[in-house]
Amino acid sequence: MAKWSLTQYERLRDAIAEGVRRVKYEDKEVEYPSLESMRNLLNEMADELGLNTSKVTRRVAGFDRGL
Repeated sequence: MAKWSLTQYERLRDAIAEGVRRVKYEDKEVEYPSLESMRNLLNEMADELGLNTSKVTRRVAGFDRGL
């Protein structure tokens, strides 16, 4: 079970877009220390909820001539 809900993710995303640091979730209100901390949490939430599809995975092949 996820720690966060999609509603919490959306509220945090909207607060970041508005530039405010105080977010109300159902019966709780949270004030974050900075927009940067909010962005970090938003990325963590997106990862856990499976919303972060922008991450790129690179694989590099290595070759050896055997000399």
